[in-house]
Amino acid sequence: MEQTELKERRYVGVRETLIYGVANGGQVIGYNLVRMQLTFFLVTVFGIPGQAVSLMIFFMGIWDTMNDPIMGTIVDKTRTRYGKLRPYLLFVPIPLGVATILFFGGAEFLRGVESTTAKIVYMCITYFIWEFFYTIGDIPFWGMSAAISPNPKDRSRVITSARLISGAIGGLVGPVISIFIDLQKSGKIGMDMRQLFFILGIVAGTFGMGLFSLAGLCTKERVMQQSEEPKISDCFKCLVKNKPLLLIVCSNVLGTVESIADAFTQYFYLFTLGSASLSIVAGIPGTVTGFLAYTFIPALERRWTSKQIVIRAVIVKAVVSSAIFLIGAHWYRDPRVIVPLMMVWGVFNSAISSIKMVIPTKMIGDTVDYMEWKTKERSEGTVRALLGPELMTDDGLLTQQGSSTFWDRSTLYALRGIYNVGQADRATELLHRYSQRRLLGDHVPYPIEAWPEGSQRHLSAESGLYCRIITEGLFGIRPTGLRSFDLTPSMPAAWESMSLRHIRAFGSDFDITVARVADGRLRITVARPGAKPKIYRAAPGATIRVKLTD
Repeated sequence: MEQTELKERRYVGVRETLIYGVANGGQVIGYNLVRMQLTFFLVTVFGIPGQAVSLMIFFMGIWDTMNDPIMGTIVDKTRTRYGKLRPYLLFVPIPLGVATILFFGGAEFLRGVESTTAKIVYMCITYFIWEFFYTIGDIPFWGMSAAISPNPKDRSRVITSARLISGAIGGLVGPVISIFIDLQKSGKIGMDMRQLFFILGIVAGTFGMGLFSLAGLCTKERVMQQSEEPKISDCFKCLVKNKPLLLIVCSNVLGTVESIADAFTQYFYLFTLGSASLSIVAGIPGTVTGFLAYTFIPALERRWTSKQIVIRAVIVKAVVSSAIFLIGAHWYRDPRVIVPLMMVWGVFNSAISSIKMVIPTKMIGDTVDYMEWKTKERSEGTVRALLGPELMTDDGLLTQQGSSTFWDRSTLYALRGIYNVGQADRATELLHRYSQRRLLGDHVPYPIEAWPEGSQRHLSAESGLYCRIITEGLFGIRPTGLRSFDLTPSMPAAWESMSLRHIRAFGSDFDITVARVADGRLRITVARPGAKPKIYRAAPGATIRVKLTD
């Protein structure tokens, strides 16, 4: 099966897509509770000085930027029969749920403790534990969005589902908490703030993490893991080499500055405008547009690239946010002015945030494909699987493991693909063996479609595929226009040169000769009758653009 065919196939069904989204919703319940209420809970409810809370947030932010790549490397080192991502998704929900309960139960557990130092120590330990297990769960979860399918469209659907459903489930956290805070403040519920947040922590730690566990129980890893275990240093080397991924990481780091405002949202509505519930009113239009924005993402992807979408979204959000800030600066204490302004801002912010949640996350999966293309790291595992005894026989590739039917078509496509990923020696060995057994001797001198199939041999156009091993695999010819093509030679180490004569294509008759020169590079000559030969020098595996102009 060709790579293009592989990536067009749909691997992830509706059920698995929805489950992945619901799991993310459960994760977001705990995350939003911490993100939105962290400062309010620690300072107002727990009674910890704001300076200590600020320092903790600062240092934990630094630690968070460091532990993500470390955790990513640890995940890549994982090798189990359940995969390298699913074991973490199966394990993490329980300790993360316990950590959530312990963190928000701190004010209740230490109700009679007057020591500020004891409270700070408890805060730092429990928050560190929560953040630690959140990272252990979050890295594999979003890693699953790239591993769940080799098809970029599948990944886009899965990520959109996760963002949409988590937005619906997690988006309830803020309004629910605001209502309970106002009810408690007015004395309409029989509990104080400590008890309220303890109960909220229990709900997030049990119900939320129960939903999160579905990611490990009901999703599959379909993209083959790499064969060699990386070092921690490899993570940073990979980041430097993978410029698209580096840009995404830098964007996420800068985006944390924006998220700081979320910690003060509750303070602003409760103490400046006088009611926490006003946040619900201000957020209604944004909630609606945020959900609608997800439905427009496929149309945006058809019009622009992911990079163009993100750039336009950031510019629009910056302009609108600046305008809203300048207009509302003078009336920041007046709910009659601020609430409508926040409604307008919420419409743009939610819509653009929805886009920014899906597209950059999808781009992470695309960076995996980019790195695969650049380094061929994932291809090693694929080649090893193809050439293993489970599929490869003396006659060619079986249709599937355990089958007795071998298929020339799949064998020929595989040979071309192995050349394409730069493993010319292995491909040539297999090509020689295949040609000796299947094309030479006392039988028809051309490939067949399959054997046995309906108790008979089927002759077909597989001979054309055999030729494509040479043109597209060994020489790496890829058309780019009516008079131009890309050339990526994949020459075995034992060969000093190779040639194709009288290629009739691109409106011309020409020869290609590839020769190895003293410095290890390749000397590529494209010659046409009556024209001066075009000579190129390239490193092994490099691609050159050939234009057959008169």
